[in-house]
Amino acid sequence: MRLFTILFLASGIASLANAVDIAYNDPRIEVDGALIVKDTGSSLHFQRFTDYLHARQRADGSNITKAFYNDLKAASASGVLLRFTTSSPTVQVHLNEIDFQSRAPQLGIIQNGDNDNITEFNPGSNPGAFTLLVDSVDPGNAVTYEVVLPSWANVDFTGLTLADGYDLADNPVEDKPIYAAFGDSITHGTGQGCKAYQTYPFRLAEANGWQLFNFAIGGSTTTPEIADVLDETVVTTWANGKPDIITILWGYNDCQNKSFTLDDYRARYTAFLADVLAHCPEARVFCIKPTATTDPEGATVDGVDKHIDHYRDMVEAIVLEFQSEGHDRLYLIDGQAITKEDELLDAVHFTPEGAQTIADELDKAINSVLNGGLSLNDWLQDNGLTLAQLEEDENHNGLPNALEFLMSENPSLVNTDTVRPGLQLSAGNQLAIHFERPYGVLDDGVSVTLQGSANLVDWDPVASTLTTLYQGNGVWRYAYQQTASIHEGGLPYVRLQISVN
Repeated sequence: MRLFTILFLASGIASLANAVDIAYNDPRIEVDGALIVKDTGSSLHFQRFTDYLHARQRADGSNITKAFYNDLKAASASGVLLRFTTSSPTVQVHLNEIDFQSRAPQLGIIQNGDNDNITEFNPGSNPGAFTLLVDSVDPGNAVTYEVVLPSWANVDFTGLTLADGYDLADNPVEDKPIYAAFGDSITHGTGQGCKAYQTYPFRLAEANGWQLFNFAIGGSTTTPEIADVLDETVVTTWANGKPDIITILWGYNDCQNKSFTLDDYRARYTAFLADVLAHCPEARVFCIKPTATTDPEGATVDGVDKHIDHYRDMVEAIVLEFQSEGHDRLYLIDGQAITKEDELLDAVHFTPEGAQTIADELDKAINSVLNGGLSLNDWLQDNGLTLAQLEEDENHNGLPNALEFLMSENPSLVNTDTVRPGLQLSAGNQLAIHFERPYGVLDDGVSVTLQGSANLVDWDPVASTLTTLYQGNGVWRYAYQQTASIHEGGLPYVRLQISVN
């Protein structure tokens, strides 16, 4: 990656001869990632949240009684960017830092989508009005610029200056899927300086050509009211479409909080997730269990010692409950498995390299869902098999071809590295069969049923739930679990029946 830093303060820039000034509110300048854009009369001001959420209020005006988040941190611009296109050989971007809690703004400018050669700017602490000057990577030809605003500060946009004889052009028309990220400082960007372009949501969005809305607030605990940002009845942003992909990562601050119990977390996470699913029923929603930490012990509340594993288990239990109710666009990701302790900056926040690891893992997980996986017909054709051969065991390894398909294995090879299907007994004494595969969804033409037996002779379908867990390195874990305990009507033997619809 070729990175370099340039900063010119407004007072230090000599005016270009016959330079062309572009107004701050020119309609050819697009804004991504801001829920609300306000025209102050001299600049554009960007908000990730509504005014009432900044006042820690609900949409109906009632107060959010507990301080679940800091509204000053919410006022930062993580994920917000400006986009414009011009053939000018030089571009000046005029900005003014907003006076509030700031960690010294750091900005970046991307040209023609080349994230590897981003130009970095470090204006320093409390710069006031300042200007970014950047040279075109392709002088004389149209270049699309993306100005990435800081993650832990905010700036108003006051206009552009182009070289003499140049003007803005229309931006390329792009129909981008919308990605919304929710969470605390891990998602907001602590550990990556004030560089929003190094946060995992930004890297994930840029790698896939998605439009990002980063709704994370550093220091926050799980806050149901924040789901209101997805409510089209109070926010006009979604007039042209709601988020298509949503990630949720909360838990560490809840664990460390000295007032909130695990039951509080269950109630608030459940309420938040219910609202997200109600507002965005077509979105793919990925709930991430709390990530790696070197400080897993939480606070003691009402005599109970909390531990981060309690919160990991709770996220899984909540997601399973929603999935059992028919929410089949909801997915679970093992946050501990997709992160590394040696990429932590401190006990919980990640270095830029750690943020990249998270982005890479989420990219694998999410796209394995969006792309739909390998179809049964394609798998059969690739392996020279017919439907009639699904019950056979092509490689004589004890696994029928149908199960080899579920596991995306080659039925002609004996793979000694294959993790064979396993049997597990849950904490509630429920039997389950689990296996691994590289895709987060099954072919629509294939159905899997859990069957139970009391004598290994008579088999019947049993009520069951399916849990899919992304466990890193491109692998999903599927578990079909009998809903009844073996002590309360559940059967002592289970098997999978695979059917072609």
